[in-house]
Amino acid sequence: MTRDCRSRILVITFSFRPLANPRAYRWSLLAERLAARGEAVDVITASVPNAPAREELGGLVIHRVGWAPIEALRARLRGRRERAGAGQAPARPGPLGRLRAILLRGVVAAWRAVHWPDASCLWFWPARAAALRLAREARYDVIVSVAPAFTAVLVGEHVRRACPEARWLIDIGDPFSLLEESPPNNVRLFAGRNRRSEARWLAAADAVTVTNENVRRRYADAFIGTAAKLHVIPPVLSLPAEVAAAPAFDADGRRALVYIGTLYRGLREPGFLLELFARAVSSGALDDCDLHFVGDVSACADVLDRYRGVLGGRLKVHGLVDRERIAGVMAGAAALINIGNDSLTQLPSKLVEYAYAARPVINIARTADDTSVAFFTGYPLALNLVHSGLPPDDAQVANLVRFLRAGPSAIEAAALRAFIAPFAPDAVVGRYCRVLDGIRKAGCA
Repeated sequence: MTRDCRSRILVITFSFRPLANPRAYRWSLLAERLAARGEAVDVITASVPNAPAREELGGLVIHRVGWAPIEALRARLRGRRERAGAGQAPARPGPLGRLRAILLRGVVAAWRAVHWPDASCLWFWPARAAALRLAREARYDVIVSVAPAFTAVLVGEHVRRACPEARWLIDIGDPFSLLEESPPNNVRLFAGRNRRSEARWLAAADAVTVTNENVRRRYADAFIGTAAKLHVIPPVLSLPAEVAAAPAFDADGRRALVYIGTLYRGLREPGFLLELFARAVSSGALDDCDLHFVGDVSACADVLDRYRGVLGGRLKVHGLVDRERIAGVMAGAAALINIGNDSLTQLPSKLVEYAYAARPVINIARTADDTSVAFFTGYPLALNLVHSGLPPDDAQVANLVRFLRAGPSAIEAAALRAFIAPFAPDAVVGRYCRVLDGIRKAGCA
């Protein structure tokens, strides 16, 4: 893009650096790249303890807003989840501590029952105030709402009403009313409101971007008139520029089968993987292999504990690892493992990083329609295992052993470049720029 066609862009996203989640990684990288191309980019995001309220990097200005007590509480809860995910047992509380924990659980349960549109809804008020203030000071060409959190879409709707000349792009990582497996709020209370609100947002938006073809089709079918607005822009490769070369753990000369990520009840559970590995171990075929979990696995800690009795030291849980070290984890793996979501609309961004690591991948999916199966179809080092909710059978155990013993272990550099090319930062930014140019020109017509 030339200086003459520079846009003023307002990005509204609850997650941005230094937060560590897929939306934060994606839009921190994209905002920087858009600014480097000559766009003037303002980002409104949630305040984070110890991060500056305003940060300016050339054409990119980050505005972190929120209510300090709430953000401090969020930080404490994040820290608690991270410690649990790292396998750190909390100190045994006294009577007062136990009472406090019971009260906190009650408050959290009550909050989950009533918040809308999602758990970030209290951020709406400071984010809306900041966005409207900036919109009065600068004439924006494009407003971008990044979801989740869908509170950012609600803020974008208010800004668009105040600035009807601006174009509005909604960037969706996970659906809102269509996400049945892990809904963002209490659907028993809000299912109708979710559907009506999402229909209103999609009707008002000038463009909507999603990460995969499955979710594009679902939106086009569910919301009549949106098909022409929908654009598929895949996950972006967003590993840090500088990463540690050494693995994050010592494998003691044994082959490491590594799962990286978060486990969720009812959405991404490890039962099939653990039983598959246990059966392969019991056959004596994988004597030199260990199964490693890297990430927050606290939601399924009881399942892992059960299999520790079966696998002993062959099952290793490492907890969270700094993102700067994650490339070392992948490079040191004999194989990387993905557990597909029990959802047909989500494509985890970590799959791109798995492929970029050029390691064999064991992909476990509930159905053949899982987005991860389609993703790995063109990757020559992948084994797709579809379980349909059933325990592993003899053929799947044999396929795993055969893959680890005799399967391909390397990919040609040219083939890897071709596979990764659509997910490279410049390619993804280019697709966003084409969408932004299209809606901006339509607005000027």
